[in-house]
Amino acid sequence: MADNYKILNDAALTALDRGEFDNAQDGFRSNAKRFPNGCTLNNLGVFYCTCGMRQRNGKLVSAWKIGLKYLLKAAAIDKNAVIYGNVGMALFKQNMFIEAFNYFSEARSLHCNCLFTYNMAVCKYMSGSYDEAKELLSLVLDKASADCILNACGSHPIFPFCFSIISLGLPTKLAEEAIYPFIDELHNTNEVYDLFMLLFTLGNYKEAWSCVELLVSCWTIDKQVGAKICKCAEQVGAEADIKKLKENGFVGGDSENIVPKQICISDYKYIPACATIEPWLN
Repeated sequence: MADNYKILNDAALTALDRGEFDNAQDGFRSNAKRFPNGCTLNNLGVFYCTCGMRQRNGKLVSAWKIGLKYLLKAAAIDKNAVIYGNVGMALFKQNMFIEAFNYFSEARSLHCNCLFTYNMAVCKYMSGSYDEAKELLSLVLDKASADCILNACGSHPIFPFCFSIISLGLPTKLAEEAIYPFIDELHNTNEVYDLFMLLFTLGNYKEAWSCVELLVSCWTIDKQVGAKICKCAEQVGAEADIKKLKENGFVGGDSENIVPKQICISDYKYIPACATIEPWLN
């Protein structure tokens, strides 16, 4: 009997993998009702938070609050790093950064993991505690940690680290020195937008300009970013390319009209992504 919940749990997870939403929902619900333990309550909470809930009328609705309720019940009876991490993620997605930090911190105390450390740092960054964010991020700047974070759909930790330096009003040279070892690896499809915006913010127009070719080939460029691209072109003496950029619809008008169209750097708010941790328990 003790293992019956595992059989029902496996069946619900299999149904979810097959796209059988209603069967998965019924399975998770039934399991949590019959065997209310850390695993069953966690998985029902994760299901509601990530997939929503099918109502009796057939309508699919958001069920974050109900999902969080079950996650908190799971955390109350099972001191498990995965459960605490799931509570932290649910709170983070609702902009409850201080509360999320506390749960990620508890998760890390149970299982020291660079993903929990990174997510703690992101919570501090999003709540405006840039000094604490910078200190935590300094622990995960090594390649192994950065690769792990990127594989978990987080942002490269060098970005929130550098933007923390900028937000603290520290000398930009500190951010330039920090990012320099990562420049080559960050010239890729996923990171080039953040890299361009960071370099532009630092006033390093030459390096920012080196990102433009990949940036425009991989991302939809709005007028705000287009104005920044043209500014870089002007600063590095690539005026001939400005016309081409305008023809591609990045900005309009004469070059003197670029500055009014440009968004002030202070208006740019970098937002790092939380790392996703495997949420399901077996």
